[in-house]
Amino acid sequence: METAQRRGVVFVLVRHGQQERTGQDGPLTARGRLQAAALGPAIALTPSDLLVCSSRQRARQTAEPIGADAEVFDGLDEFRFGPDWTWDHGDAREDLVLWRPEHRSGTESMREFQQRVDRVVDSLVGRNPPGRIIMCVHSGVIDAIVRWAFGHTPEVPWTTEVAVPHGSITELQHWPEGRHRGGAPRHTLLIRVGDTSHLPPDLRTE
Repeated sequence: METAQRRGVVFVLVRHGQQERTGQDGPLTARGRLQAAALGPAIALTPSDLLVCSSRQRARQTAEPIGADAEVFDGLDEFRFGPDWTWDHGDAREDLVLWRPEHRSGTESMREFQQRVDRVVDSLVGRNPPGRIIMCVHSGVIDAIVRWAFGHTPEVPWTTEVAVPHGSITELQHWPEGRHRGGAPRHTLLIRVGDTSHLPPDLRTE
């Protein structure tokens, strides 16, 4: 049975809506804006919830229909592939060759990416918010947060990935000091992954 000392933190991880393929920080497309609009009633933000987003335009625009005053963290930005990255690189899934902690592309390594996401998540959990932590972020950041939740340190190779379409919701509950006094010192309940049930079929995009 849960006690006040064993209250889990609920994370609601939202992938941003579909973005225009213009540079590395394109705005939401018309479809992406509709995806974001559908998130407002699906999330149903309450005064006790904490709403945050990355500094990228597509994440900030996705957060707007959920709540007016999302806190912005550049530590939640997508993996920094560097100024030479193009959409052709994305289509070729060159990110899949990056899986060891020391693998690097652009301005950071996989280890450094995990470390900066971990720092933000640790700081948010440290606030002990009374409600949910709702995060409008990116697919790679959601991967990193799931890794953090399951106790994967930045030294653990990236050999897993979560399927999170645009405008999807991934939810987990995390007990940083364990769910039960006699149980494991750290525990995570994965509730749903990449849920798009709030979107009509014509708004579902990868």
